[in-house]
Amino acid sequence: MDYKWESKLLHEHPAKHNAGRFGKIVLHDTGIYGLMIGGVHMSCPQHWAAKIHAQEQTDSEVNYILKGIDGELWHQAKVRATQERTTMKQVLLDALKKFVEGKDVEKC
Repeated sequence: MDYKWESKLLHEHPAKHNAGRFGKIVLHDTGIYGLMIGGVHMSCPQHWAAKIHAQEQTDSEVNYILKGIDGELWHQAKVRATQERTTMKQVLLDALKKFVEGKDVEKC
């Protein structure tokens, strides 16, 4: 089904009795928001969904969580970033930009 808008990310239903249920927020042609979990539509608070809709339209950044990184490697990278007076976010963004541009990422 086509929607007027669909969230980029998965969101957890805000009601306590629906905790742990994640899905995409969709805006139906009728102007009503819903939470799609798989092929199942759930109702959700309209003000909550509208707020996320507004945030996703204004945010150009997407937040990600990195998992499975060796602790020692991460610590060494943080030390070097601190020495170079930069942030880990900037280190990762620079590496991603070089990768996308097809440039070799410098070896430590």
